[in-house]
Amino acid sequence: MGNIEIIRNIDGVAAACEPIAVALGLFDGMHLGHVKVIKAAREIAEKNGLLSAVLTFTKNPLSLIAPDREPSRLITEEQKIELISALGIDRVFNVPFSKDFMNILAEEYVRDVLASRLHAAHIVTGPDHRFGARARGDAALLRTLGVELSIGITIVEAVKVDGMEVSSTAIRSLLGEGLAEDAAAMLGRPYSMSGQIVKGKQLGKTLGAPTANILPDPGMTIPKPGVYVTEVIIGDSASTERPAMTNDRTNPAAWDADVPTRLPAVTNVGMNPTVGGKSITVESHIIGFDANIYGKCLTVDFLSMIRGEKKYAGLDELKRGIHADIDTATSWFIARC
Repeated sequence: MGNIEIIRNIDGVAAACEPIAVALGLFDGMHLGHVKVIKAAREIAEKNGLLSAVLTFTKNPLSLIAPDREPSRLITEEQKIELISALGIDRVFNVPFSKDFMNILAEEYVRDVLASRLHAAHIVTGPDHRFGARARGDAALLRTLGVELSIGITIVEAVKVDGMEVSSTAIRSLLGEGLAEDAAAMLGRPYSMSGQIVKGKQLGKTLGAPTANILPDPGMTIPKPGVYVTEVIIGDSASTERPAMTNDRTNPAAWDADVPTRLPAVTNVGMNPTVGGKSITVESHIIGFDANIYGKCLTVDFLSMIRGEKKYAGLDELKRGIHADIDTATSWFIARC
């Protein structure tokens, strides 16, 4: 993660700490809008001789305020920190959202936390950012307090893609509709899910298309059930970096089990209705690859939906459908080259 400093307890920030330009936000998707806010803070810091910083939370505040309304996640906590670090930020305040934090009045939050404790000389956020008890703080209050406290305030305009405002809510909606490419356009990268490869029912192997099955991180957003063109990365599940595509996939000796490897795949997300499945699974057939990878970490990048979930009449029809999906995915990769 480079030389980024990660602070998890703001009570311990030194009184003589350097002044900062700080980006505020949950940054729960690290999408194009979030990236724009963080880059703005970094650029302001560079121009004014400040440290660049991000203040964010380890969990969505709704997990405490209204757990039944907490949305599914688009990235893990580790991925969020790595993506922030990749933007060249000096310091991240990644703090728990507690009841005490929840009850801080908006004005006190700016005066006592941002200005006095964190030494904010410039605050950057998006137009919809809310803060303080009952979310009463907004951009207008920030501007007012900025004048009072001699703190620079920058409100970054929202980003739009094809006329739609980029937001984590919009991305979840797109994934729920199976629109992986549109979600990727807002994220600035494909949506991904990671997990350890576990043994399934071995049905894919029986049908001539063995799969690598993962148990995704609980609470992650599940794309619409169906079959997707994907790329999979065998290796470090926390990393957001993508290794080069591996060319020789037919020879297990051609890849190093200790080095992350990126490969083309076709992935089924769903209940497997043809064989009476009762829970959602994420199963990837890695095209042209044959090696024992049980126990490895697997990251699945969702590139494009092939079709929705389908219940076949029997195993023979299912086998034909699976191989048709593999052919479709193979053609997709060939067309992309």
